[in-house]
Amino acid sequence: MEKKQRKSKGDPEIGARVRKIREERGLKQADLASMVSISASCITRLERGETMVSVFTLREIAQALEVPASWIMEGQAPVGEDRMDGLAAGLRQFSPERREQILTVFEEILELSRNGKKKEK
Repeated sequence: MEKKQRKSKGDPEIGARVRKIREERGLKQADLASMVSISASCITRLERGETMVSVFTLREIAQALEVPASWIMEGQAPVGEDRMDGLAAGLRQFSPERREQILTVFEEILELSRNGKKKEK
């Protein structure tokens, strides 16, 4: 009796989300692959929905792409996450010097907000 080989299928939606954010980050498949220590062909097959990687690898991909793993797996970003992603992408377009200035101001605003919350209690 001949055994039928079952081709493992991935999830095209997961692959599309990985491709979308990878491209938004200006990364090539080889760049992402090296960040998570897998082959570029594995990223290609994942993005095409031809294969699935382990949950651990998906988490590594999410960390490398700076997105929540839930967004890659389910397409669900936490409240406000899309706006934060947009701000982060916009920030990446500035020179390192200008980016540092903006981040310094943002950190000061966060500190003031934290102090305000402490006083309200």
